[in-house]
Amino acid sequence: MAQRHASLYFFDGNIALMASNNFGEKTVFRVHQSILSHYSSVFADMLTMPPVREAETYDDVPLVYLPDNAEEIESLLKTIYLPRSPPLYPRLTRCAPRIIYHLLNLSNKYEMNELRHDVVLQLEADWPTSLARWDQLEGEIAGLADPDGDSMRYLFPEDPLPDPASAIQLAYECRVPTILPAAFYQLSRLSIRCQPDNPSRCKPWRRTANWGLLTAGDLRRLLLGREGLLQVADSMLATGASDIDSQIHWVVDRCRGSERMEVMDKIREECQSAPDILATLRGRTTTEELLTCQICRRRIRDRLKQVRHAIWTKLPKLFQLED
Repeated sequence: MAQRHASLYFFDGNIALMASNNFGEKTVFRVHQSILSHYSSVFADMLTMPPVREAETYDDVPLVYLPDNAEEIESLLKTIYLPRSPPLYPRLTRCAPRIIYHLLNLSNKYEMNELRHDVVLQLEADWPTSLARWDQLEGEIAGLADPDGDSMRYLFPEDPLPDPASAIQLAYECRVPTILPAAFYQLSRLSIRCQPDNPSRCKPWRRTANWGLLTAGDLRRLLLGREGLLQVADSMLATGASDIDSQIHWVVDRCRGSERMEVMDKIREECQSAPDILATLRGRTTTEELLTCQICRRRIRDRLKQVRHAIWTKLPKLFQLED
């Protein structure tokens, strides 16, 4: 026998939705056609169809059977009816994909574009789409992981950060390609030894990945991306001996140009052995170099910022995500 939902059964509702859970137990939600139609074009079309004379009713309102899981429908309706001023799920937690997977699936299925937009925006907060937001997130995570800082929330093995492998799986299954570049880059920074059951072995900040979720295609993209990152960084950091402006500066300002070249070569070497090229370049742009020439120092910093931006822009191509 079907049970009325405790909080999603409105007596002024004019449509009843029935769904079953994994145990076959049925739940009835009494809601409003106008609200469903506002959020979903599929429901709008469905509910504007002429009523069938023999149509089944529940509590004197039309009854619609849904093939979806009752718990997922409950979560969907709560997201619609209840205020969403708090986030849909806590930021920077490993459980995020499991929480919103069904929301994305149902929002795709029923064409609930407003809800999908909200979910995707929150996903992109964990997997940024711009380099500026990536750097901001990295600073936030560093603060969380620093017990000597001002943050009150420290990271423990039982509270790991978002899993890039889960994010990649979610992105493909729920059609959210915008989070793939950041997720693949994060994955490229990790060793395959970084498993969720032993995060203490993984530094920095105990980042881990559920490697078993990745397909053969994902692993191929990862390997190509890692190799491509090294090649792009090496090519763009190559010393420009034919740079006319630099040669003029070295002569006119009596600068030791070789010093600048030595610094750039050292940075290239560091990037070839660094698991995180973006962080390595950023560290170099924010620290004082051992250069006597202020002009060369500024040019190095500008060049490193350009390289970081170019690498971020090329992530979709490097990890073959443009298809």
